[in-house]
Formats: sequence, C-alpha cells, structure tokens
Amino acid sequence: MSKMDMFADCPCSGSTLQRFVQPLVMSLLARGPLHGYVLMQRLGAMPLWGASPPDQAGIYRLLRLMESKQLLASHEEDGVTRGRRVFTLTEHGRACLARWEGTLHEHLRTVGDVLGQVREANA
Repeated sequence: MSKMDMFADCPCSGSTLQRFVQPLVMSLLARGPLHGYVLMQRLGAMPLWGASPPDQAGIYRLLRLMESKQLLASHEEDGVTRGRRVFTLTEHGRACLARWEGTLHEHLRTVGDVLGQVREANA
C-alpha cells in the first residue's frame, strides 16, 4: 500500500472540505437562478472534489434541506419535463451567505495558524 493509499480515508486528505458545499451552492445561486442539473455541473467543475464528482443524491438532499430552512426557493420550470427544478437564493439565504463569508474568513485564519504549526514541526 502506498503512502497516498494509506491516507485515502483520513481527514488529512482534505475530504472534510465537503462541508463547505452549502456556501458554494449559495454563492452560485447568488448570481441567479439555476436548474439543479446546471448547479450540479458547476459544482462538479470545482477543484474541491478532486477526481471524485459530487454525490448527486447528497447534493439534492442538501438542496431540499436548504429549501426547508428557507435559504432557497424552487419551482418546476413551465413547459418542460416534470421534476426539472429551478433553484433561487432567498433573502434569508443571502443573509446566511454573508455570514458564511465571515465564518470562512475565520476558518482561513485558523487554517493558516495550523499550517504554520505544521510547517514548523516539519522543518
């Protein structure tokens, strides 16, 4: 087993970055309404996922959860296949996204501090 394989399921591989999917979804929707399919494509193009595309079922569960918390609104698009939903960021969602900015900035500072400690230890 190579060193990389040994750490495949370890948090050190960066897999915990997926918890940042909510602010990514909201930042995409802040630019305008999107179909779920387009949203999935744009999320999948982000480097967060590495070689593994995002789990579609998980993203759609997150969208439903965010809608239940009134962060998003959705509606079926008129005149197209049933179930094709368009998602929109609500005002509550915009306020949440603004809070995410502060939270992520704090995480960035904290990660910088941790990185400094790790670099020091490896020097």
